[in-house]
Amino acid sequence: MQAARSDNLLIQEYFFEEIPVLRLQMERPELPPTATAAAGRRIGRYYRRLELFCLSLCRKSLLPAISESFRLALAESRPFSPAVLSLRYTVTLAGPERFSLYWDLSLTGNKPSEEISLRFADTWNLSTGYPVSMASLFPPGYKYKKLLPEAAARSLSPAKGRRDPNLRLFRRLFSEHSFYLDESHIYYFFPSQEQPFGNSGVSVFSAPLPPPERKPLENEKERGAKRRDNP
Repeated sequence: MQAARSDNLLIQEYFFEEIPVLRLQMERPELPPTATAAAGRRIGRYYRRLELFCLSLCRKSLLPAISESFRLALAESRPFSPAVLSLRYTVTLAGPERFSLYWDLSLTGNKPSEEISLRFADTWNLSTGYPVSMASLFPPGYKYKKLLPEAAARSLSPAKGRRDPNLRLFRRLFSEHSFYLDESHIYYFFPSQEQPFGNSGVSVFSAPLPPPERKPLENEKERGAKRRDNP
């Protein structure tokens, strides 16, 4: 096992009988300067745990299985390509208050039927270092768990309405954790393995974010206080 690391990139190679059979490539996000020190520490711990999880996954699960595939290929004189587990991120919003990104995880190797492609996403509050919830993006009472799957299904087949099989599937697969942001929109996505419309990639849908609530100015607060004091 050999490892190479830069500030934000981890590369780890795994061997079977001195032959490289598995490679891990993982990037670590760099936070924008608007993140507080406490937020930086908290988010940094999360990504260190993610890194440890990937290292453990390679060592305990992937390496034994891929080593066995290599052994069988060697015994049968078949070609073998080392597997690569890659985890790369794309930043979609970097401050000043939020940091949002999505991750693409892919496992490629000797057998196309065994390849994996997954997406997940993170959105952070740069003041506290805690995740931003989907519910916090909408007004109280907004039924986003119902309305967002409906909008996704409607964009694929506008005429089918409630009988649309995509709508039933999207309602079942919808996750309030599978989203990321830019300055004006929320982007939500569904697992690619169960897509019903012949798309092998990740299907992403978007909706405009509600405008932030306007805080009253100081003179407006004073006028409101006077009205309460002098009905």
